[in-house]
Amino acid sequence: RGTRSNQGRILACGPQPPSVGGSRYNCCPARQTTDPVPPPLPLKICFLLESCALSGGVRVVLDLARALQARGHEAIVLSRRGQPDWYPHPMAIQHADDLAHHGRSLNADVVVATFWTTLKPALACGARHTLHFCQGCEWENIEYAEIDGQIAAAYAAPVPTLTVGPWLGPKITRKTGNPGTLIHTLGQCVDIQTYHPPSAFQRLLRSLRPRRIPSILIPGIRMDG
Repeated sequence: RGTRSNQGRILACGPQPPSVGGSRYNCCPARQTTDPVPPPLPLKICFLLESCALSGGVRVVLDLARALQARGHEAIVLSRRGQPDWYPHPMAIQHADDLAHHGRSLNADVVVATFWTTLKPALACGARHTLHFCQGCEWENIEYAEIDGQIAAAYAAPVPTLTVGPWLGPKITRKTGNPGTLIHTLGQCVDIQTYHPPSAFQRLLRSLRPRRIPSILIPGIRMDG
């Protein structure tokens, strides 16, 4: 499963949620049809970022925005600071200190919070749909121990949550104490234009080389991931 542009597939991702507004067939079994379904109307979708500084979490948000644009949607990335000059694809970023004020002016159909500090501004944007895209539980970061209560309060907001893995849902439910929160596992995505399977020749070369174990170093953060 993934997203395609006119130039081909650009993003592969995990399990997909059901389409909004209906399915491929009518609900009544007696009236099932295989007639072509018209493409959904394009949406204006705004992602709120605290910063565009280099990080894996920001990379995923930019990949998702780019994939949505390839599907004909107007995907906007609004950040308080930073430029993604490290990102390998062209991506326009809008900046504003007041995310809520600027977000309201965009009149987006969907606003997506991507960090605990962007949940309150996302709700204040007044969009038809507000979502929380969660890639990890911020309160597990030792550096955030002093503001644990603020993070928990932000997560308690009545916002449907999309996660990158099924292990996050139970953690969020335990933290907020609200089992009624709508949580869906979207899955993780991969930019397959940048990271693609090797050719048969490349696989042969790799099989002849010594095996190496990669190491991932995250400076300034005392958390295993």
